[in-house]
Amino acid sequence: MRELLNIPYSKYYTDERVVDLFIPDEVKSDKCIFFIHGGGFHAGKKDAWHPLARWFCERGFVSCSMEYRLAPGDTAGSGSFQEGYKRHFPAQIEDVRLCMSYLKENASKYGYDKDKIIVAGSSAGAYLCGMLLTIPKEDMLGYTAEMTFLDTTPYGAVLYCPVLDLHYNDLTIYGYEISCNQNFMGKPIEGNEELYKIASPVYRITGKEAPCLVIHAAEDKLVTKKAVDNMMDAFKKHGVSAELVLVEGAAHG
Repeated sequence: MRELLNIPYSKYYTDERVVDLFIPDEVKSDKCIFFIHGGGFHAGKKDAWHPLARWFCERGFVSCSMEYRLAPGDTAGSGSFQEGYKRHFPAQIEDVRLCMSYLKENASKYGYDKDKIIVAGSSAGAYLCGMLLTIPKEDMLGYTAEMTFLDTTPYGAVLYCPVLDLHYNDLTIYGYEISCNQNFMGKPIEGNEELYKIASPVYRITGKEAPCLVIHAAEDKLVTKKAVDNMMDAFKKHGVSAELVLVEGAAHG
C-alpha cells in the first residue's frame, strides 16, 4: 500500500486544500472510495477516515480522504455569526467540488475509473457528500475556475448521520448558543430561508442522482428522523435508488 499524504488539489489555500490517497499494491476495483470528514463544519480532520480508507485499500480499492476549509468555530456565548468570514458557505462546496474534479482528472494516474468515484461521509461530511450528489454539472454553486471537470457528481453515495436540511439540525443541545449550521451559513435562518433551501440537499433532489445509502442513528439527537424521512421521501418521489438503514441504539457520529 502506498500512502500519498497532503496532496494539494488547488493552487490556493494549500495548507487546507489537501487530500490523502491510499493506493493498493494490486488494484482490484475500478472504483475509488472518497471520504469526507465531519465535525460540525468547524472542526474535524481527514485523518479520521484513515482506518477505513486503509481497510478498503487492503481489499484492492483506491481510497482517499480530503481536508476542506472550515467554517467559524465555537461562538457559544458570543452571539456573533462572524459576518463576512471567508469560510462561510459556499467555501466548503467549492472545496469538495474542486477535490472531486482533481480526482477525476487524475483517475488514470492513480488507477480507477473517473466515473466511478463513490463518496462517503458522516454528519457535516455526509452533508457535503449530499451536496455533491445533488449539484449537477450545469449548476454553478461551488464552481471555481480551477475545476477541469464540471461534472462532480459521484457514482454513488453513503451518508452516515447526514445533515440534510439546515432548518432542522441544531447544536444548541450541546451548549452552543448559535446553531452550528448558522455559523456555517454566516447568516441566521430568518430572512434567508431561500438560501438555506438552496444549501440543503433534501430540497435539491431532481431524479438524476446516483444511488444512495443513508445510515441513520436511532438515538441521534442532532439530525432528526424527520429530516431523514423527508430525504427518503424525496428520493422515492423522483425515482432515485436509495436505501435507509436505521442503527438501533446508536447516537450521532
